[in-house]
Amino acid sequence: PAASQCSDLAAFARVAPPNAAQSAQLGDFEVAIARAKTALISERLSSARERAAAVAKVAAAMGYGPAISRAERIRAETLWRSGQLNAATDAGLRSLWAAQSAGDDRAIARAWLLLAIVDGSRAKYLSSERACRHALATLARSGGDELLVANVRNTLGIVYTGLGRYAAAERE
Repeated sequence: PAASQCSDLAAFARVAPPNAAQSAQLGDFEVAIARAKTALISERLSSARERAAAVAKVAAAMGYGPAISRAERIRAETLWRSGQLNAATDAGLRSLWAAQSAGDDRAIARAWLLLAIVDGSRAKYLSSERACRHALATLARSGGDELLVANVRNTLGIVYTGLGRYAAAERE
């Protein structure tokens, strides 16, 4: 969001730009992450897992928190879609921690949302609800992102349906 939309300007400015060495590697990182996403979207899960693992290694070597968070989030989504829920949770947590270390509120919210989705697929609805609430609180602090807020609220509606709280589900 624009700085004028942020309720916490310090949080808005907290994400450090990459240093010169990291900047030089970002182009290759973007290509690699796009290839991993393409494999995931086209449901070539074996290729997506391999590419996501490789991207995570590149990001870790780069040492740039926002890149690490994105790479681990793609890895987590790939593992989730492959039915490897424990590994997906682990990668989702690594994404969350990297985003928190970088102070990247949107990435923090995206990681919480992914963790909510993974927990929801295990029918861990209370944990999923908490993760959605963390995502919404993070977005409220940084001024929000309408599409991301809508995705979180949609997930929260699904969680409430799983909990049998149908009126709450309709409100989301």
